[in-house]
Amino acid sequence: MLAYYLHDLSPFVVKIPWLNLPIRWYGVSYLAGFFAAYFLLIFLARRGMLRIPVERVPDLVLNGCIWGVLLGGRMGHVLFYGPEALWDFSYSFPFWGVLKVWQGGMSAHGGVIGVILTLIIWCRKNKFSIINVGDAACMVVPLGLLFGRIANFINGELYGAKSAVAWAVRFPTELAAPTNGKLAKVVADKLPGLSDGDKLRHLTDQVQRYADQVIDPIRLARWEIHGPSDLVRLIQSPADVLPKGTPQDIVVTLQTFVREQFEIILPTRHPSQLYEAALEGLALFAICWLLGRYWKKDGMASGAFLTFYPVMRIICEQYRIGSEPYEWLLWTHLSQGVILSLVMFVPGFIYWVYRMRQPAKICVPGGLL
Repeated sequence: MLAYYLHDLSPFVVKIPWLNLPIRWYGVSYLAGFFAAYFLLIFLARRGMLRIPVERVPDLVLNGCIWGVLLGGRMGHVLFYGPEALWDFSYSFPFWGVLKVWQGGMSAHGGVIGVILTLIIWCRKNKFSIINVGDAACMVVPLGLLFGRIANFINGELYGAKSAVAWAVRFPTELAAPTNGKLAKVVADKLPGLSDGDKLRHLTDQVQRYADQVIDPIRLARWEIHGPSDLVRLIQSPADVLPKGTPQDIVVTLQTFVREQFEIILPTRHPSQLYEAALEGLALFAICWLLGRYWKKDGMASGAFLTFYPVMRIICEQYRIGSEPYEWLLWTHLSQGVILSLVMFVPGFIYWVYRMRQPAKICVPGGLL
């Protein structure tokens, strides 16, 4: 029997205790993407492939990152996956559901739309070629997708469909934050109880009884388990949840017990985040970069991105637990990601074919195409 990997990576790079400031891999991935975009766009501008002054690149990157990636990605997630956040207001910080970025997250499709709109506005305002700047952006954007998908894997989110491949992974996070808000049937069937909440309470109660047995004799404060998220954190970063001063042998004992429970309950799944990193990130970067550099015609890199990204996303969606679409689209039996990718593919492919049929001419600065 294969010893499948139980996902135990911490989402935090480091925690600064005196500032109570955790630095997450997800945030680092965005910074890595922004810096990669900056240096590669500088490279393209210096060689004349990006036809804007080199000193304007920082302004382009800043606008694209803030208004395109961050705002577009967040609004895309809200509109496509959680529109209820629009009318979620409260008296506590941050007061509006849209600003609760830790609930949900970002949408790649929203980020694409946001970047397109931002580039159109920025280029019109500054009188640069929209297509040329768009090509350059599409040559570097896949690296941001690469870093983001790696961060998704580290976070244990957007996990894949059930599989028995040799590289399959067990994701404890599916107990604490299951996709679409409900336990997978393969997990629920291994837990007693009438509802998901009862099933998970049975699991936490079982671990709580064992924890009391091993911690009580050493006279430390009782470890109160409040839910499956505490069990996940025990695996990822035990110092964050266990009583201060817990001996290392007790930590290992508790982790071993919880791991055994997880291995009984959790199915093995495709690490679909890494598939997406390989296809939507590395492969798409290679395609767009090579086409942008060696096919001397405006629109080739942007057309390739708008065509190949949805294709690769649809392929990867076959290996991941996709988000359920709106109720009126349930009859399609397609995930929200597939539906959005199909909507993106059609105009993207038409645009690419149209650009291919145009003469191989260079757009003058200020031209809209």
